[in-house]
Amino acid sequence: MLGKLIKYDIKSNIKIIAGTYSFITLLAVFHLIMYKLSAAYPEAVQWGLLEKFTFMFHILGIGVGFGITLVACVLYFRKNMFKDEGYLTHTLPAGEGVIFTGKYLSTVILFLINIAGAYITVAISTGKLFWCGTILKEITGSMKESGFNTMNIWLVTASMIAGAFCAISQIFGAITIGYSAGKKMNKDILSFIVYFAGYIIMQGISIGIVAVCAVRRGMVTQIINNEASDIGALSAYIGDVLSASLVLMLVLTILYYVVSVYLLNKKLNLD
Repeated sequence: MLGKLIKYDIKSNIKIIAGTYSFITLLAVFHLIMYKLSAAYPEAVQWGLLEKFTFMFHILGIGVGFGITLVACVLYFRKNMFKDEGYLTHTLPAGEGVIFTGKYLSTVILFLINIAGAYITVAISTGKLFWCGTILKEITGSMKESGFNTMNIWLVTASMIAGAFCAISQIFGAITIGYSAGKKMNKDILSFIVYFAGYIIMQGISIGIVAVCAVRRGMVTQIINNEASDIGALSAYIGDVLSASLVLMLVLTILYYVVSVYLLNKKLNLD
């Protein structure tokens, strides 16, 4: 049943993504043309300027594509779980946990499709299929020079992945809490308040993590005494911050998920 739910949810939103990335692909093609023209006629200033503008529009287009996907998934989740389609959704022969998981995983898959679409359009724009390898080498090289060791780089990667899961869980959790608790107050406003409060709490904990790790590794003492940073201590400090942040995001992801499923089972409140 879970597979069918995921397939249905993806099918309901894939047209929006396909249309968005069709336009982004056109921007990539325009940039490639301008890039070739500027390379063929380096003395012609206009081609160079157009190349920069088309590249900028292409990158902005990718950002807009991710934004459109996020908005589409959030509105679909709201409509399908609590609005027009809510009664039909919650009469399906599946538990609330399965239904919520289907919505969650379909959103993750749609964002993976976005990432694949972004990669392909950049490959078209640059004319290089494996463009990402060069950029990753430059980024990892710069990170190592800044005090990141190999483990820290892996922690950054894991944190980015966990951050995406946490963001989806937080948004869906806030909507679920808002619609479950909102009786007198507007449910959408309450959902936003829940999300904003959760975001503030998360940022407060993150600041606390940075401060505690700084004290633990003696970074505060170095700053007060105006001492040069030891590369080993700096690397250990970065590792502590990244590890703690990763644990925080995993805990929040699970917490929002558990609370959402509990409320759907116990306090389902449809419009």
